[in-house]
Amino acid sequence: MFYRYFFALIFLIVAFVCLTRVRAQTPDYPVEGQMCPTFSLQKVEYYKKKIASLTDFRGKWLILYFWADGCPAAVQGFKRMNEIQSTFSDRLQVMLIANNDERNKNTRELYEKFRKQYNYRLSIAYDESLFRRFVGKAAI
Repeated sequence: MFYRYFFALIFLIVAFVCLTRVRAQTPDYPVEGQMCPTFSLQKVEYYKKKIASLTDFRGKWLILYFWADGCPAAVQGFKRMNEIQSTFSDRLQVMLIANNDERNKNTRELYEKFRKQYNYRLSIAYDESLFRRFVGKAAI
């Protein structure tokens, strides 16, 4: 009888430890109210570095604005993002994150067209891996 309770107690302790560890793991994508997971941005343009990481933005608010060339609503948001960047440039950085995979080959050309036409001063990273990681495959 003692052994039954002993093994039941051991089982509960192991289950508690395992469940606690699962919940304590940091997700690989941003979650509201939690620290942002570390990441690096590849193929960065119009920023002081060609590759940037989360630590490069320490001391500033960072807005990651994800978009793909098939989303006109996201492109319309460039104007507002540019205004925000211009107004708060001393304490905020807006970084466009473009999906530039096989289905979105025109992303770079589209952004360059709008950047020149509307004089946008936004940094951009053509980083499809971060796009997939933070937004997900369903949104692509």
